Amino acid sequence: VARAILEKGKPDGLLPIGLGARDSLRLEAGYPLYGHELSEKISPIQAGLSWTVKFSKPQFTGRDSLMSQTEKGVASKVMMYSLNDRRIARPGTTVFSGDQAVGEILSGTLSPVLNKPIGTALVASGINPDTLTVDIRGTRLPLQITPTPFFK
Repeated sequence: VARAILEKGKPDGLLPIGLGARDSLRLEAGYPLYGHELSEKISPIQAGLSWTVKFSKPQFTGRDSLMSQTEKGVASKVMMYSLNDRRIARPGTTVFSGDQAVGEILSGTLSPVLNKPIGTALVASGINPDTLTVDIRGTRLPLQITPTPFFK
């Protein structure tokens, strides 16, 4: 099927794309990917997706925990960032506020539209976003926390 589709689209310049293209598109649009911005350890509330949780529904698995996070707040939350550098922060890279580790990078890629690295980080709640940095190969770079989406 894939070969037939590619062959049919060949006259129009149809080419296959990979996961790098998927990541740049989803991050520019502010879309989460399960295993990165959502997981068994990162809830929809932490990911800024509380609008997807319908508390008006009858009891569901995890409801009490999610309701508690909504009412009391979360210990950490997902933030979108950009870097004014060509280096890309990779998943698992530590996020700092001063010398204190306060989070980690969840996703990172180069945005072809913005022509700079963008991504997501899980950061402790209550941290001033203007103080966040990431260490990439021995250089501390400031994270510019931005609203989503980067691109509409």
